[in-house]
Amino acid sequence: MIQTAYLYVSNANNFVAYKGALPLGLASNDTMATVEQKFGQPKVEHAPQAGWEQGLPEESSSPDHFHYWAIYNRFGVTIVYNSPSPNDKGATIHAILVSK
Repeated sequence: MIQTAYLYVSNANNFVAYKGALPLGLASNDTMATVEQKFGQPKVEHAPQAGWEQGLPEESSSPDHFHYWAIYNRFGVTIVYNSPSPNDKGATIHAILVSK
């Protein structure tokens, strides 16, 4: 039984880039800022004019000191970025881990 699928958005670590549609409306060129915008929600559910809350991860880490891992348990995905910093909003997606 597969529990987690790694989807590399470009050729990396001797893996070929995933060619299918990425989950949750993500695109291979999305930045951290874009992902947080896509995963966000209205500040007040019935008042969109109140603004938008960024979609921040529930957990995060940088286990290899090269990539920042943003873990979105509510969506069942982990976004691995091409930067170790959680503050690098211009960092691009290295891989997406989809978990069941």
